[in-house]
Amino acid sequence: MKMASENLKNAAEQRLAARKNYIEERVKALPNDLNNLNENQLLTFVRDLHHQLAQAEENHYDFEMKIRKQDYEVNLKRK
Repeated sequence: MKMASENLKNAAEQRLAARKNYIEERVKALPNDLNNLNENQLLTFVRDLHHQLAQAEENHYDFEMKIRKQDYEVNLKRK
């Protein structure tokens, strides 16, 4: 029983570490001090953030459509 709880704890820690790595790879870090950026730098930063958001939404939509298609195909095979 103790070994199983340790395995669950280790698995949870691994998932947390994987999630952290995934986010760090895909999300650009904020500049240390946004107040010191000039207008052009701020515009560039906001455009980059907007591009990241648009890309994430596009990926989300694509995955959702892929899952719906797979569900549809599975349900067709059951009938």
